Amino acid sequence: TRQTDGQTDWTDRYPLFANKKKTKKKMSGLNDATQTGNRINKRSIVFILAAAAQRAGYGPVFVEESLGASMLFRMPKVELDANHATVLNAAMAKIIEQRLPVERCSVPREEAAAWFSKHGYVHAASLIQVCNKTHMDCHVVDLGGEDGRYMALAYGSFVHSTGDLCVEHFEVAYEEPYRHFRLHHAVPTPAPSGDGQVFAFRRTHEPKLMAAYQERKEWGDRLNLHSITSINRALMDGSTKRVVQLAEAQHDSQMSSIASQIVNGKDSVPPRLVLIAGPSSSGKTTMAKRLGVLLEAMGVVPTVISVDSYYRAWQDIDSRGMEHVDWESLKSLNLDLLNEHLLELLRGNEVKVPEYDMKTSMPMGEEHWTPTQLPAHGLIIMEGIHCLNPDLTSKVPRAEKFHIMISPLSAIKIDDHHLISSSQVRLLRRMVRDNLTRGRSANSTLMQWAAVVRGEHNNIFPNQNNADVVMNSGLAYEANVLKVFAEPLLKSITPEMPEIGRASCRE
Repeated sequence: TRQTDGQTDWTDRYPLFANKKKTKKKMSGLNDATQTGNRINKRSIVFILAAAAQRAGYGPVFVEESLGASMLFRMPKVELDANHATVLNAAMAKIIEQRLPVERCSVPREEAAAWFSKHGYVHAASLIQVCNKTHMDCHVVDLGGEDGRYMALAYGSFVHSTGDLCVEHFEVAYEEPYRHFRLHHAVPTPAPSGDGQVFAFRRTHEPKLMAAYQERKEWGDRLNLHSITSINRALMDGSTKRVVQLAEAQHDSQMSSIASQIVNGKDSVPPRLVLIAGPSSSGKTTMAKRLGVLLEAMGVVPTVISVDSYYRAWQDIDSRGMEHVDWESLKSLNLDLLNEHLLELLRGNEVKVPEYDMKTSMPMGEEHWTPTQLPAHGLIIMEGIHCLNPDLTSKVPRAEKFHIMISPLSAIKIDDHHLISSSQVRLLRRMVRDNLTRGRSANSTLMQWAAVVRGEHNNIFPNQNNADVVMNSGLAYEANVLKVFAEPLLKSITPEMPEIGRASCRE
């Protein structure tokens, strides 16, 4: 019943594990191999954390939230204080020092369910109960002595030995404002010299994003829609309509609240420029349209301006050729013209909004430009990856602007250690959208994803705290709907394609 998977040594395949003791070593660009190594590293650190908690007698570890380069977790059996963080860091370091083998095993379903129930992992045990498999894929490490083995359901690959991890790549900290423990993990980061990558901690404080996530989590807990198992049970029990209506109502409530904030403004002075930003497939365009309808119903007439209209000619961005142009750089936009037009519109004057030819990567002639003027009680809506960056609209006074960050923060558990992440949802959304509306294969979407993530880390996430409000575009039933379209696309990825690991969740 137990067989290891015989995978290739991660040290050879993924940069994160190469020269792991030289944490300041420069790395090549943030490519898919580096991202894959980062995912395996993060997943394995959580595994070692839970094993260390078992060895220390702290009981089950529940991951509550994963945002950026850290995650919140709780241990319900212990009273929280900073001493527990010290003990956990030491216990994790000891397990790494012992270089214990981590095996991927096929465990009989009843045996796995009994182990997770005994050790308090309720979500894993519930998931196994509704699973139709006779055996469960698990990762197992033998802690020795009275500690026995530690086991976790296998979602993606782990390191093959605890010694493959590096103590400089993680830190458990107790943070008083949250009354939680936080696990920080090192991530690929641009080197200070600008040449390549180093792996370092990226400590960020994201209060608005955190609040939106916690709000969704509490909503799911109240309605028992907090995990894949609970949602599937509701759907199988004939409550599909209820689940959809509840999720849509919560979504509409957020939209209405944001529209009201815009109309009422700060100190009763409503903004005139609404800026929407978010990572790929977070719902920026859909939100801009729905928000426009809501605002118009409230007596405010929106005018949508596309940031894409203000791209510069490719020769003005990089004369070496279009293949060298960084289209996601702020420098690729004609910021002077954009700001001039925004100021003129806010003064009530007419401007001619340019039109950009994406096929030639050139602005079209002025005869194609659109005369635009704000009506009475009007405002401007713009959406794009740079819309939270103050440099995009530097000449517009801050009081005139309202910034919205949008992202799908589902807060839905797969098991006690794994959540449906924002990036997973967005990748599936993009894959389905590209296939249905653009005729692109799943493989082509996966091939581009590393570059997409790189652009998000460079242009969106550093500015997300500039948001006045966060719109959570995740829906409780979304994974169930996406599965219908995404599963056949993922199965089209064949073993000889480099993207097979990502498509099959083996990496």
